[in-house]
Amino acid sequence: MYINEGLEENLRFLVIEVQKQLDRTVAYIRDPDLALLDSILSRDDYIDNLKTAIQRKCFSYAANSDGGVNDDTTRAESLKTIVVVASNLERVADFCEKIVRQLTYIEDEDVLKKYDFDEMFDAVIEGVALIEDVVLRDNFKTALDLCRIEDRIDMLYAAMFAEILAELSLGRRTQSLVTTLFIARYLERMGDALLNIGEAAMSSFLGEQIKIGQYNALEETLEAAQLKTEFGDVALEAVGETKSGCRIDRVTARNADDSPQMVIFKEGARKKLAREKAGVDYWDALMPGIAPAIYAHQQSGDNAALLFEHLEGATFEQILMTGSIRELDAALRQICITLRTVWRKTQQPCAENAGFVAQIRARLDDISSVHPDFAEKTSRINDVSAPAFLDLLDQAEAIENATRTPKQVLVHGDFNVDNVIFNPKTQRVRFIDLHRAAMKDYVQDVSVFLVSNYRLPVFEPLLRARIHQAISGFKAFAADFADEIGDKTFERRLALGVARSFITSTRFVLDEDFSEDMILRARFLLESVVADRGRRGSKYRLPEEVLLG
Repeated sequence: MYINEGLEENLRFLVIEVQKQLDRTVAYIRDPDLALLDSILSRDDYIDNLKTAIQRKCFSYAANSDGGVNDDTTRAESLKTIVVVASNLERVADFCEKIVRQLTYIEDEDVLKKYDFDEMFDAVIEGVALIEDVVLRDNFKTALDLCRIEDRIDMLYAAMFAEILAELSLGRRTQSLVTTLFIARYLERMGDALLNIGEAAMSSFLGEQIKIGQYNALEETLEAAQLKTEFGDVALEAVGETKSGCRIDRVTARNADDSPQMVIFKEGARKKLAREKAGVDYWDALMPGIAPAIYAHQQSGDNAALLFEHLEGATFEQILMTGSIRELDAALRQICITLRTVWRKTQQPCAENAGFVAQIRARLDDISSVHPDFAEKTSRINDVSAPAFLDLLDQAEAIENATRTPKQVLVHGDFNVDNVIFNPKTQRVRFIDLHRAAMKDYVQDVSVFLVSNYRLPVFEPLLRARIHQAISGFKAFAADFADEIGDKTFERRLALGVARSFITSTRFVLDEDFSEDMILRARFLLESVVADRGRRGSKYRLPEEVLLG
């Protein structure tokens, strides 16, 4: 960790002063003394000044960096960590001051003797003593030990909380008991401050922001996959973004023979990851080799972690934005070949339609939370009043329910451009993020893929032309498959599916003009389907310009 001599000196003094403040506080609780109280209160100002001096130096060094890009990044991460360390050490000292002030409210000294704080103070003092080893000697193991001290303090606090709560129910010594609870709470918050320091140090070492729970999950899944977990054997790199709240990292670890292996670590809500594992297993059972292999799956409380095979290549979105025309053509061709194979092998008579209108209804609240004027936008077009949107949905849903869906196939369920990986070396396509995998109308994946191309926030003419090429090519492929299986209502269902994707996509788009554009396109499609009712199913054609405009 980058730290120069001046910062190191300030930090050492800050650690020493906080240690002294903790010792004074323990001594004051055992034997209150005015001179000791005065010392605690006066040294709190000195500690605050030390913290401020460290912060100023960190900001100054960050602003005047003169190294290369990598040096600048390392320095910035180190300085950010030191700021976190200083701020949280000062918080520990602040809690010491709050504790001694609380003691004036103790009416019954026996309460203070009964509820002994020594174990909690010992844990905090032990944690503060580890900080120099963590920050000044870059000791990753000590950073883990520091984080885990917070667990110990939490357990001590929980036990004391339960005991005090039980005694409070008796209605005696209430003020002293509540004051004792406040003191215990300040000690518990000291544990939180130590955890903040430990996690900041771990994140600096690993190069990515990480919490102790996430690291524990990573360690467990790596061990389950028989990969080394010692610091130095593991490197993290964030991979993309997820709207589900899951953490996704590319992890470089080492096998037993010390050779490096790259894997994908995903951590998040237990139910979400359980669905994803089930989706991968489902795909692997029906179409092996397309979903990534799962090396390990760990669950703890409401959270879980998965360790996936790392897939070589690039997402279709990356190829669309930065790949060559040849690479784009190859990727799109292979996607179509792969999907045709999957659809042919898994097709079955369809029991029910995709429920595109129901999917719209299910997301209206989420859309309105991002675009509060959504209802107004769907009811007015260029200042002209239009039929109520919900009425239009009712009419479209009645048509959808009466529309025959001839085949169901194995679908991805969330077939966006960033969930498809193409490897130009092997000419293979793989799929990721399969938590919505199911047997369903293939139009579900077709419509999602088309709109995920359209909604890319790119307006440069040449790039937009590439997007139009991808949309037209994929739409033609899907229409060809529809002809192959004799699907007479493909275009009508596609219009409903595209309308669904246009509307539901707006909850991820803050740009009001762009979201309004998609809403109007969706409304146009819904109205075109409603206007066409009564005609034979094979006559309706989705106006392709709605996807290319």
